Amino acid sequence: MSPRPSRFFLGGSQWMILATIVLLVLLGVGYVERFTQNVSAQAELKQWERKVAEARQRRAFLKEQLDYVQGDDYSDQQAREVLKWVKPGDTPVEVVPVEVRQNAPQDGGRREMGQPFWREWWNLFFGP
Repeated sequence: MSPRPSRFFLGGSQWMILATIVLLVLLGVGYVERFTQNVSAQAELKQWERKVAEARQRRAFLKEQLDYVQGDDYSDQQAREVLKWVKPGDTPVEVVPVEVRQNAPQDGGRREMGQPFWREWWNLFFGP
């Protein structure tokens, strides 16, 4: 008799081991896929939590601004700075710049060229 070519034969227990390995590989692939989805979902959750915290801070800032704008302090500030209004009892002061003329004599003018600005104010209120 001549020897027959050998074929690849597995016994019953070897088929069970092979099936178990294939099943474990499939479960492992599914686990890794779900794990990566979970990691990306956690990262997205942290990003959204950060955006919510920033939105809450912005909302609190805008609420403070709204309260300030609706208050009396803001209207007083705008009336004084923008509209140049004064309250009763205030003494309004308007600063009028003195023009330096080329033809005017230096000794007859009120401003000396080397005189500091605080001295000009002093002279304006208290005299030369």
